[in-house]
Amino acid sequence: MPSTRSAGLFSPRDLGSRDNALNLLRLLLAFLVFYSHADILAGTGNGYEVAGQHLGSWGVVGFFAISGFLITGSRMRADAGPYLINRVTRIFPGFLFSLVFVAFVMAPAAHLIEKGTLDGFFGAAPTPGSYVYSNILLHISTYNIGTTLATVPYPGAWNGSLWSLYYEFWCYIIIGVFLSWRFIRSHVWPTALLFLVSVAMHAGIDRIGPYVDDNSEFALLIFMLPYFLGGALMYQLRERLPMRPWTALIAIAGLAGIAALAGLAACSSPGADDGGSTSHTVTQSPQEVASYWTDDRMASAEPARMPEEP
Repeated sequence: MPSTRSAGLFSPRDLGSRDNALNLLRLLLAFLVFYSHADILAGTGNGYEVAGQHLGSWGVVGFFAISGFLITGSRMRADAGPYLINRVTRIFPGFLFSLVFVAFVMAPAAHLIEKGTLDGFFGAAPTPGSYVYSNILLHISTYNIGTTLATVPYPGAWNGSLWSLYYEFWCYIIIGVFLSWRFIRSHVWPTALLFLVSVAMHAGIDRIGPYVDDNSEFALLIFMLPYFLGGALMYQLRERLPMRPWTALIAIAGLAGIAALAGLAACSSPGADDGGSTSHTVTQSPQEVASYWTDDRMASAEPARMPEEP
């Protein structure tokens, strides 16, 4: 009679099984993002970098890779209409609640703590309503609300981590359209080819930039896309990728080698020592920030941009 005992940690299994530890990976990636953000937002440091990128950046691209794996599975199981509805209903309810909660609960509370009153809060630009309306379609164009958060080490930015949802949804659209053809869904090589094209664009973004007016949003999408498509490719290869201790060791060694090469390239690239880093350096005290950000300056300020573009 077959045993019902669960497989051990290193028991042979395929990546396509549900026993694949993706939730553990998500937890570890979330910790990287949390740590990286906390260090910068608290003004205690510039964040820890690996291969020219903050730990939080590596956490985000890791999330994109896992998302590519899972979302491709969702697209393979559903037609275009249900797939799109599932993606919208998965993201927008929580996203809209977050916008409203920040605008009408957290920001008023911050204003009350900072000023001792709510007077002027709802009329100071950008207003809470403007914050919600400006960001409602995932494209985060407004990070600040009124004059709040003027005295913190990273001033004028509410819930800056929402920026990645816009690019993730673009990845949903790209893979959703790409897998609309039965031939592509039943063959691996088209996805592999698209992945390689995205890697080439990622590597050559400096050459592509002038043809899109050096659009920073396009550059950031191209920065993220290979990771998502890598996850998509892994999904299509899931039954052919056995999980074994030796494959795990090869993957870890390969990752370490790629990270080391990327670090050497980042250190030797122009501007590496004069602004080429993605670090955010805290050079002012909260008191200096507060004295600079008067009500008039806050009202005329451009929205904060997060994160810094790669």
